[in-house]
Amino acid sequence: MEAPLNATETIRHFSCAACGKCCTRAPEMELGEATALADKFITRLIFKLHTLPLDTKRGRAMAWWKRSGSALPVKEALEEVRAHITLFSVDDVIDRDHKRTLHLTLSALPIHENRGACPHLIDARCAIYDVRPLTCRTTPFHYSRPASTLTAYLDRFTKTPGYLCDTSEAAPAVLKGEGLAASELSVVRDEAFALTTRDRKWKQAIVAQLKAGSSAFGLPTYGDVLRNSDAGGATTVSMKAAWAVATQAGLMTQALFEDVCVKQLRLLRSVASGGESLQSDVLHAMLDDYESTRPDRSEVLSQPTAASCLA
Repeated sequence: MEAPLNATETIRHFSCAACGKCCTRAPEMELGEATALADKFITRLIFKLHTLPLDTKRGRAMAWWKRSGSALPVKEALEEVRAHITLFSVDDVIDRDHKRTLHLTLSALPIHENRGACPHLIDARCAIYDVRPLTCRTTPFHYSRPASTLTAYLDRFTKTPGYLCDTSEAAPAVLKGEGLAASELSVVRDEAFALTTRDRKWKQAIVAQLKAGSSAFGLPTYGDVLRNSDAGGATTVSMKAAWAVATQAGLMTQALFEDVCVKQLRLLRSVASGGESLQSDVLHAMLDDYESTRPDRSEVLSQPTAASCLA
């Protein structure tokens, strides 16, 4: 139950005006979502190592705190974000040599050639609105953002030139003080955390392959991910690798694996035949890879749900 509103608390109102201005790229997704939407987005598995400073009194911690937009003091802000990130990270390490903690997250990153807009944004409207990913459903309160950062982020988001967000008192109250108010957005954030929990076993199976240092499935090593992170980047491979791990681990049937591969192949072929350049080496490599997975299979299996890869 929500706590009673204190008269001194700041209230923020928000409602999406469906202007489409924030749909500047395809949304990052959970692995289960990428499976359910394999006929909608060409996706890659992305590994991100989030680093947080251990020493709160050093300049690095202060710089992180200023970027975070947290309303809490630096020590409390770090404690909050460490607790929050474990809701969706699958490997958390204390790196004392570099005075930091490392938090590994896995998700699905769409890849497409329609720069500057989501490929499903048509005439400023979402063409897949009823099945849109949780990244879209939780805008502007993405579930990766802890509570103390939401007010500052909402203010920046709604003041973006061209955005038509409704922040009038007629819109739902979404923030009370520095916490979420009871609203559809808070409910959807909870749904997102539930999905990350359902995907956890699958992600752990992928991380086990990473740490084994095997080149099976075309996955990187943990060392590769760490080096790329320290260089300022993330690591991506085809989602086929994630689906292959799920199949080997018994979290996905062989039939479903073949089905999602066929759907990805159709999207890649559509890009190639639709007059798009398909110049990206990554897209070419993905097309070749999926061509090797029963490309002539004609039957279409039923659409999987976001949780269908999990035992």
